[in-house]
Amino acid sequence: MGTDRIHRATSPDGTTIAGRVHGQGPPLVLVPGGPTDGETCWPLLLPLLSERYTCFALNTRGRSLSDDHSDHSHERLVEDVIAFVESIGDDVVLFGHSAGGVHALEAAAHTPALRALALYEPALSELADADVAARMGDALEQVGHAAQEGRLTDAAQTFLEEVAQATDDELAAAAKTRAVEGMAPLVPVVLDEVAQAGPPQLSDHGLLAHIRVPVLILYGGRSWPLFRTVARHLEERLADPRVREVPGVAHLAPEFEPESVAAELVQLLEELPAPQPG
Repeated sequence: MGTDRIHRATSPDGTTIAGRVHGQGPPLVLVPGGPTDGETCWPLLLPLLSERYTCFALNTRGRSLSDDHSDHSHERLVEDVIAFVESIGDDVVLFGHSAGGVHALEAAAHTPALRALALYEPALSELADADVAARMGDALEQVGHAAQEGRLTDAAQTFLEEVAQATDDELAAAAKTRAVEGMAPLVPVVLDEVAQAGPPQLSDHGLLAHIRVPVLILYGGRSWPLFRTVARHLEERLADPRVREVPGVAHLAPEFEPESVAAELVQLLEELPAPQPG
């Protein structure tokens, strides 16, 4: 469902950040996580949203339509999101998944341009227990070894299975959409981000107090307990949180089983007060 409409913004360090635009209606910016981008992450989700909303499939630096830069630190990725959102205007709804959810969450603390924020399992690695953290570290090492040997497809498959903990249903859907082939070229980008900033995490949890807009926090009923922990942690610290468990799905639901996620997003947006003109 390609479109020739491209929206571009300039991050503070001069990097051009771009995203393809789908649909009509109020603006909704989508931030992908892991070795995905706005071009390949949302083929199943966008048709469920683009008839109601103008969906901006953002790419942070080094991903598809956006320019690259040697600095892939957490701060720069957050700045990419802020710059893109603010270039659209006011009353933007921001949606982020996994690592993209972390960048969207921190961006929300620094911009007045948002109407609401929605997150699906933001990967706040600092809340993982020691066992989960060790498993994630081992999995990323496996991904790194495969990438160093030039086996990017194997590295992407390992990321899906061991880092994202894809279920059998998600793996089957990924095979059908050839998601691994799309992820493979982006594995080095993710490894560079981890090398520069470590696994995704907030720079300061005190920033959560600055987020005044409604925040929808979703987690899958079949996901790791970590994501329930993350949801409850955010619920306790945000001014206007709405926590929902999405039954029967796991971490990659926005990409491969998006119907329930889309329904929750639509419900949030329909409950919001209408944007005020001017």
